[in-house]
Amino acid sequence: MELELLTALVETGDVIIGQHEISHPAAPLAPPSSSIEHQLSKYKRFSSVNNNIIVNKQAGDMLPSPISKIFYVNRDGHEVQPVLNKRVLETLQRKRTIIYSCGSLYTSIIPTLIVDFIGTAIAMRERAVKILLLNGYPDRETAGMTAADFVTAITKALLRIFCTSETKKKFFFGLSQALNSSHIDPQRDPKQLPAKTFIDHVVYVR
Repeated sequence: MELELLTALVETGDVIIGQHEISHPAAPLAPPSSSIEHQLSKYKRFSSVNNNIIVNKQAGDMLPSPISKIFYVNRDGHEVQPVLNKRVLETLQRKRTIIYSCGSLYTSIIPTLIVDFIGTAIAMRERAVKILLLNGYPDRETAGMTAADFVTAITKALLRIFCTSETKKKFFFGLSQALNSSHIDPQRDPKQLPAKTFIDHVVYVR
């Protein structure tokens, strides 16, 4: 199976490759670069050094600028799209509650959402309760973000990989119909879907 590396594009146009580099780099933060090839060479050079076991996400350098996109690249630096496991789809169709748990927004939550079909699967669960559990404190990835910013980031991630191609629509909606799911019009422009399609409750526990 091809190795897929989590990658962050920040608002300056630079990229950071690797979950640890994004979330809690062990060494002082190296200057980011707009070159994926340069970041890959840096990742390969330091990925064998196991310095990220002890983690304090409230400490350390801030990101050079806010994250605008999270995606995966392969070892050659090409963006790749993970595929949703059918068992996950089947579970989503059965459950009455969908919970986005506490965790790092850009290196724990969104990476599980940027896979084919997941946004469509959640949107089609119209009668399910969809709850976002906010973290108790901000971390390096989300400094300065509000609850509304969390909802926006998750919604944008889910809409970015929403089923758009006719082939994917035909496959997904055929499978969903076989699972007796509720229905979202497959011809509807996903950009018209409101945030409550994916999140309708936000919980902050002190």
